Amino acid sequence: MNQKREHFRLRYPLLVRPRLRMASATATVTELSERGMRLSVAKLVELTADVLVAGSMKLASGGECEIRGKVIRVDGDEIIVSLSEGPSYKDMITEQRHIAQKFPNWRHPI
Repeated sequence: MNQKREHFRLRYPLLVRPRLRMASATATVTELSERGMRLSVAKLVELTADVLVAGSMKLASGGECEIRGKVIRVDGDEIIVSLSEGPSYKDMITEQRHIAQKFPNWRHPI
């Protein structure tokens, strides 16, 4: 099955995963695109489909961006969020370059 995506999804190596700071919790970002993200959250955090998510995220490359979106799916201990506000195209290119330089042998899992 071919899944063509509108935006490239960046999967982060464990050592440089950004943190999303929300009002009531902090989550680890495992994947990021301009219009979506996958978060790994503690079992104590109750985020379900259609819940609004907002916070500030420090990127691996050192930049920061504001995040706003809605939970579209919960997959085990990971939450998939559709973003209405998130990283810019420039932020994503900077993140890709940073990871490629810091982890030259890193390859996205398939």
